[in-house]
Amino acid sequence: QGPATNRLLIGRRSPLGDGVYVRREGQDGVIRVPTAILDLLPATPDALRSRTLLAGVPSAVTRLEIRNDSGYIQLARTPAGAWRILQPVDTRADPVPVDTILRELFACTVVQFVQDGVTDFSPYGLDTRSALTAILDTEGGPGARMVAFGDPLASAPGLVYARLQGENSVYAVPDAAARALAVRPDDLRDRRIPGLSLPSRIRGIRAESGDSVLQLERTGNGTWQIERPRRVPADPAAIDALLAGWAAVRVMDFETPPS
Repeated sequence: QGPATNRLLIGRRSPLGDGVYVRREGQDGVIRVPTAILDLLPATPDALRSRTLLAGVPSAVTRLEIRNDSGYIQLARTPAGAWRILQPVDTRADPVPVDTILRELFACTVVQFVQDGVTDFSPYGLDTRSALTAILDTEGGPGARMVAFGDPLASAPGLVYARLQGENSVYAVPDAAARALAVRPDDLRDRRIPGLSLPSRIRGIRAESGDSVLQLERTGNGTWQIERPRRVPADPAAIDALLAGWAAVRVMDFETPPS
């Protein structure tokens, strides 16, 4: 801090002892320090480069766009914090696979700095036609950021080429994030039955078959009461099992567009 510059000149190893000569520029005295100081000098600038591919945390992401072999997927976080698919279909998203994708993206680190000053990314499979890409918007962040994943490294299985939009550098990263992006839209859809995923929020049940009606209601103190066909107390264990069974039901397939 301040205007002064402290410049250290490191010279030859001392003939006796495990030491190296050091002098502070502008002073006549010479000192001897352990040769371990040489190990503290980075061999290349890459030793000091940040290996974080994406800065930030998954919880700050408000929008996610994915381009892969199956097409284009756009997701957005609602004001309530739930994820929703906007493209190619407007529907609820399953937060588990979406959060998995975000965790893999933010956990991705640079293993190798392959090349800087790149002008043609196609030899790495990082051109817009063939790359796996993800675009992320973060709350209060710098705006949309795009990360692209390309071909695997022939000399290092488990690594793929990657780049960030606005940079002319190519990195080698683990392929976990690229594999996480290789999803279909249906892989991200919420397969829970709407309105049944939270049994604790269900206040009443009405089942009809022809003229037969079974109606149950949760009372103010949390117990269940059968209202129809006659008013009698309900078995709480049986109701809990019924609600748990419905909450466990998952959609097997989606018919889009519906016939």
